[in-house]
Amino acid sequence: MRWRNLSLFVLVALAALAWADFIVRRFSPEPAWADASGYFNSASLLSKGEFSAKLRVPAPLKDYYPYDVEPVGFHFDSTRSVLVPTYFVGLPLVLAAVHAFLSWNLASYAAVLGSAVCLLACTYAVLRSIRIDRPLAAAAVVGLAWCPVFVFSSSQTYSDTVASAACALAAFCVVRDSRRGLLLAFIAGASLGFAVLVRSTSCLLLPALLIFAPSWKRRLAVGAGCLPFVAVLMAYQHLAYGEATSSGYGALSRLFEWHYVPSSLANYAFLLPAVLPICVMAPVGALWAGPSWSARLRMGFSVWAASFGAFYAFYSFTGHDWTSLRFIEPAFPALLALGCIGLEALAARLEGSFPRLKARSIAALVLLAAAGCVGFFGHFADPKVHDRGFVAARAWTRENLPGGALVVCESFSGSIYFDTPNAVLRWDITQKENIQKYLRVMWDAGQPVYSLVDEAELSNPELLRKVPGRWLKMADFGTASAWRIERP
Repeated sequence: MRWRNLSLFVLVALAALAWADFIVRRFSPEPAWADASGYFNSASLLSKGEFSAKLRVPAPLKDYYPYDVEPVGFHFDSTRSVLVPTYFVGLPLVLAAVHAFLSWNLASYAAVLGSAVCLLACTYAVLRSIRIDRPLAAAAVVGLAWCPVFVFSSSQTYSDTVASAACALAAFCVVRDSRRGLLLAFIAGASLGFAVLVRSTSCLLLPALLIFAPSWKRRLAVGAGCLPFVAVLMAYQHLAYGEATSSGYGALSRLFEWHYVPSSLANYAFLLPAVLPICVMAPVGALWAGPSWSARLRMGFSVWAASFGAFYAFYSFTGHDWTSLRFIEPAFPALLALGCIGLEALAARLEGSFPRLKARSIAALVLLAAAGCVGFFGHFADPKVHDRGFVAARAWTRENLPGGALVVCESFSGSIYFDTPNAVLRWDITQKENIQKYLRVMWDAGQPVYSLVDEAELSNPELLRKVPGRWLKMADFGTASAWRIERP
């Protein structure tokens, strides 16, 4: 048994080191695109004690439409004439807190990679708390670590892994059988509250926590732990958006429709097993298991997984591709738990019929082999390569971009707002007539006009159709480029 445990420890340690090296090498701490730049801009505001930002407009522009100069990651509040952050405040709070001691880049590493390690550790702790065999639990967590969806969301400044880690910690505190049940239930509620700060849909975990909690005292303790964080969220939303129940997303009804369900279910059925193979055993664990796992326990995990899966089945982005499965990442620990319960139940039946068969060890080896196949043959997006244009563009803008210049851009608009004092013009949402008017005013005033675009934008014929002028390339960053736009 000692050699078996030692061998397992060595295998897991090697897998952990390989994973850490793999994910750190592709981690991108850049305030790139809408999500990451939105979180960084919100964190920058919080670090200054502010909840909204000023709309930047070049001095020559007197007559303009505010939404034309709105960076990604922000929403223009017309009632107060300010920019308000789009995304929830949990991750920006963490980034701002860590930034008090480290740089912005290191704050991103600490927040996201720290959450990734926490998610893996808490998932393993949940599996062991429900008496899953140690090798099987370790193999399941290795499979999660090499899941392309998890690697993708843990390789850049996204909130998915942060919210998932908080959900897993909350579940562990409730599932664990301990004499300090009330204290752990309170901690579980606090973890859930923090997850709600990070992403409000984390509240979908609450029914499962109430099922896991064996008494009304512990259920009340969960609620007591959660309430302070809900109060913080409502206070922030009141200060930032004017109403405690408002958010920066605005009306979400158009993003949740019945006609999105078929493509979402297709992703669940075909892409999810390809990136997280153990989930194919989740229905077995939910419907059929031995006496070691009570119906209440299995119902809790089933409700946990089903709540997130059902809610996001109506979301417009869930059915796009495999990266969109990150929205249900908080349910991954529940899928692992149900899958392991199903495998353990099947192994027990086989060992009952064939006493010499080490079915649990075989199941663990199969999971490790599946994780190896996913890791070797799976497709892993590389955010660092994808964002290298942002890295070079940030350095170039700091050295070469005049302070009064107007920057025509789309995906770079949030990064420009975070890193420079310049105003941006969103060519993607601005009418052609407005763009021509703005550029004429800037040229007449003798003010420069620049553009930062990535490869996809540059190849879009709408860009040159909507933005007139002579485009002079100033710098090439590989995946992006800088231009000066002069009067035609």
